[in-house]
Amino acid sequence: MAKHSLQSDLDNENFSLIGLKSNKTFQEVIYAINSILNIQLSFSSNTTYNLKGGKLFNFELFDFYDDDFLIEYIVIPNVGALFEKKIEFTEKQNLFSEIEVDESFKLIKELPYIDYFIIMKGETILHQQFIIFDLINKSNYFTLAQRIEPDLLSSRKNLIF
Repeated sequence: MAKHSLQSDLDNENFSLIGLKSNKTFQEVIYAINSILNIQLSFSSNTTYNLKGGKLFNFELFDFYDDDFLIEYIVIPNVGALFEKKIEFTEKQNLFSEIEVDESFKLIKELPYIDYFIIMKGETILHQQFIIFDLINKSNYFTLAQRIEPDLLSSRKNLIF
């Protein structure tokens, strides 16, 4: 799968972005989106970003291409986990030393309350985006569904697909 930054597709009018807030796991969110939209999102790849002081953060991508409506769906979490962290103990450190083990990074830091993004692009998205948003917004799976204007996000370059 080729990587493109969201900024490079801003000129493309056939594009839409929805942010979701949910207390469910990523797998439960994928299941919910599949059920609501009658699609089959599946695991696409683990995307690693070199962010936050040269550390590598891992983000899972799920995608689906709808042949009937000519829409590509991509779902990515807003929070990625540290890809690899080696912990080395020195003589002065012990089990109770201050060592940060769990580290994460927000993909779009301007939207800290958003847990997941649905990126939709295709020939019919301009007509379908409102129907898709309404279906998601009316469901009980999500605490919040929000349409997002990507050109207003300073960290939009972090969204790749």
